[in-house]
Amino acid sequence: MIFKLVRKEILGPVKRMGLGLFDQILHANDSRPSLRKPPKPLFFVHVPKTAGTSFSNYLANHWDHGDAYQPIIGGMERMKPDRKVNFYFGHVDFSAIAEPEKYFLITFLRDPIERCVSQYKSWNNPRNLRENNPWYGVMTQEDIAVLKLAQKMTLSDFILCENPSFDAQLFNLQSQMLCDRIDGVYDYKSAIANVLERFHYVGIVERFAWSIETFRSMFSRTLPYQLPEERENRSSQSHLRMTPKAMQRLLDMNQHDINLYDTIFGHFFGTKNIQIAA
Repeated sequence: MIFKLVRKEILGPVKRMGLGLFDQILHANDSRPSLRKPPKPLFFVHVPKTAGTSFSNYLANHWDHGDAYQPIIGGMERMKPDRKVNFYFGHVDFSAIAEPEKYFLITFLRDPIERCVSQYKSWNNPRNLRENNPWYGVMTQEDIAVLKLAQKMTLSDFILCENPSFDAQLFNLQSQMLCDRIDGVYDYKSAIANVLERFHYVGIVERFAWSIETFRSMFSRTLPYQLPEERENRSSQSHLRMTPKAMQRLLDMNQHDINLYDTIFGHFFGTKNIQIAA
């Protein structure tokens, strides 16, 4: 089961950059597939707090209204690729996608510690509880209670409190969303092989400009990345202090994610991520 994304509410107003007749002539001899008419639908597995809102907005600008859909978790098993739809995206586990080989699979990775800190910043932000926030209307009372609790906490308290809702976002989330699931159990170690062998494209948040250019090199008729900051869903960049105990708990909770990130980072750049390695 899927719902049609209401672009004006979630993605915001779209300022289109025309790809007209001159553009078509310019790319007439380009052997790369056109992003405007991809050979198979794109599916973006959006791990929370990995620049996914920015990238989803960027991709959605390439197609007409109605060509981008956000799957509902729980209905993925019944979803089939629709050739009228060019782009699917959302916080959906790779293991929940039926027939993943029928999609051009996309994801982004982020330094696991930075991703967890960004999750706290987002939940600690009072703006996320405003009624004009597009997600406010779909949050349950339990979701709202979790946000209210997070807004009363320091970063270290958030990490150390062992709240099930918090821990679900802090425990190897990237590996969980990108790995196989066997008899309902996540096989975290399979995430590396999946990303390297089954995903067609993976971006790195800490190398965002490189990631955009790498993606654009795979297709013809792509738009330059010119998304305004207000549509990027960035968390505050204010400095947050973390106690050694909180840092150790994050490291313990993210061993699979750290291994995943370091392996993929090294695959592209030939070295480990300095921050995690330190």
